[in-house]
Amino acid sequence: MRLDTVEKRLAFRFKPPNAQEIKHPEGLATVYVSDASNGKPSFTALAYMGTAGRSSFYENYRTPEARDKRVADFFAGLTSWNERKATRKAERSKPHGLKVGDIISNSWGYDQTNIDFYVVVKASDNYVWLHPIAQDGRETGFMCGDTWPAEPIRTCPKKLEDGTDAEPEKHKANHCNGSDYVSMRHGSGHKWDGKPEHNSWYA
Repeated sequence: MRLDTVEKRLAFRFKPPNAQEIKHPEGLATVYVSDASNGKPSFTALAYMGTAGRSSFYENYRTPEARDKRVADFFAGLTSWNERKATRKAERSKPHGLKVGDIISNSWGYDQTNIDFYVVVKASDNYVWLHPIAQDGRETGFMCGDTWPAEPIRTCPKKLEDGTDAEPEKHKANHCNGSDYVSMRHGSGHKWDGKPEHNSWYA
C-alpha cells in the first residue's frame, strides 16, 4: 500500500504496545518510549520526524536515563536545525539593494564560461525586472577572453513571434551575507563590479 498522504503515513506508523507518546515542543517529531521486562530491563525509543511514515530510529537502552538523554538530544538537534532554517529563510527574504540602472552579471557554463549582462529596468523589495544588454570583449588567450557591457548601454530584448520586443523578465532577488543576488535560469547573478569578466568558448 502506498503511503502517499499524511493521514495514511500517520495511520500506519508502528507504535510499540503500551508506549508513551512524547511530542517535540514545536511538533517537529514524535517519540514513543516504553519500558519492558522480558527477563531483563529494556528501555526503548521509537522516533518519527514530522509526518514521516518511516522511523528515524528505534533503539534499546540499558537505562531510562540513557534513553531520555537520546530523546532530549534528538529534540535539541531538531530545534537547532529548525532555527537555522528559519534564519536562512529570513535572510533570503531581506530586501535587496538593487536599483533601476544597475548592471547584473551572470556567469554560467560547464565546459565553458559564459557571461551575460543585464540591466535592471524595474525593482521591488524582492524582485527585479531585467533586460539583456549588448556586450563587448577581447580575446586574451586560446578561445578565451574578457567581456564587459557595451557603452552606451544598449538593451537587447528577446523578440516575440510578431517581431515585437518581449517584456523584461522578472527575477527573484535577495540580500544575503552582505551581497545582493538575483536568481537566474543558470545559477545566480550579482551586481557588476565594473571590471571585465573572463569568458571562454573552447568546449
